[in-house]
Amino acid sequence: MTSDKARILLTGGLGYIGSHTYLALLEAGYEVTIIDNFHNSSRLVLERLAHLGGESVDFVECDVRNKQHITQLFKDRNFKAVVHFAAWKAVGESVEQS
Repeated sequence: MTSDKARILLTGGLGYIGSHTYLALLEAGYEVTIIDNFHNSSRLVLERLAHLGGESVDFVECDVRNKQHITQLFKDRNFKAVVHFAAWKAVGESVEQS
């Protein structure tokens, strides 16, 4: 994982908003690591992102509340920024209740 591109950590990256953000970040020239715990997402999204992005997805199954796992991830990778979308809410639920 050595590259001249800046690496972004994208939490909740397999959700609706996160997956669209992933593709936009790739298009903008960033390397992206997605973390997600599949609470509001599906493993099928990984396949779709790989197909649409033209490359395998750097994915780590992780819950952002797991301090030990997150700490190790930051030690292992040189992130320049974090885009945080991990949450218990879902887009559909938010639209229904607005």
